[in-house]
Amino acid sequence: MNQKELLKKGLLVGVGVAAYAQEKTQQVVKELARQGYLNKAEGKKIVRNIFMEAEKSGKRVALLLQKEMKGILKGKGRGRK
Repeated sequence: MNQKELLKKGLLVGVGVAAYAQEKTQQVVKELARQGYLNKAEGKKIVRNIFMEAEKSGKRVALLLQKEMKGILKGKGRGRK
């Protein structure tokens, strides 16, 4: 597997994990609301805050991946000269 394929698969895994986490977060908050631990407004606020933090983390990871890929591609270019 080449580096491009590895990066693509890594990104797809990341998207899948994010989607799964979103679904599970919503399920947990919904269950807590059903049991009376949260009202609907509190649940929405919690979900929104969690997603905002996840988005920030995702952006940091994307920047790190971009930096690493640039380094890998630069290293590959030097080896071909």
